[in-house]
Amino acid sequence: MVGNSLGALWNEPRSADPPSQVWRDWALLAVVLAGSALEVVLREDRSWLAIAVAPSGAIAITLLWRRARPLAAVTVAFGTLLAFQLARIVAIDVTALNSISAALVLSYALLRWVGWP
Repeated sequence: MVGNSLGALWNEPRSADPPSQVWRDWALLAVVLAGSALEVVLREDRSWLAIAVAPSGAIAITLLWRRARPLAAVTVAFGTLLAFQLARIVAIDVTALNSISAALVLSYALLRWVGWP
């Protein structure tokens, strides 16, 4: 059942002619990942900060899908955010990376690139 849902999500209707990945997509990914690395180095409150890098990286990678598969990108990004925040709240009050806010770009991509009937 979950496999069918994931397959339907990946095969979502989308824009008829989304642009292919270009160097700007990779540059955006690099900027977001660099921002995460800088936060790890420069922040004073580093408790659990290294663990916050994993969700930040996962969300950053979804930026590469934002035009071709916007619903899947938003679902993975916000699912990752939700899982991380729940784990943070349950385990300990951990300070998350501000660069995870790159997920906001995916909201725009969902509205711009999804192929609504």
